[in-house]
Amino acid sequence: MVKAVFADNAILQTISGKQEGAPVLVTGSLQQFLRAVGAPHTDVWDERITFERIMVDGALASVWTPYRFYLNEKFSHCGVNSFQLMKSASGWKIIYLVDTRYSSGLLPSRK
Repeated sequence: MVKAVFADNAILQTISGKQEGAPVLVTGSLQQFLRAVGAPHTDVWDERITFERIMVDGALASVWTPYRFYLNEKFSHCGVNSFQLMKSASGWKIIYLVDTRYSSGLLPSRK
């Protein structure tokens, strides 16, 4: 079911941690992501998101969703997801997903 919402060539990236004071951009594969979310696991994965902003222009949509992620009931990390979608012949598909990750539970101030 998850695979159906992604374009076949979707790009997935994460901005996390700091290496010598600079954030690190990590690119993952769609297949790795689908295996991770589709595989049975003993912990309950609970990503609580808020749809803060959705913008649409024709066949392009941009979605901004702050989130908090829990393993079972224990806080794991938080951040923001930024989705880029394209309306194709088969409907809206995620073509790009980038997120930030913070283990402190606090998002940095937005300026």
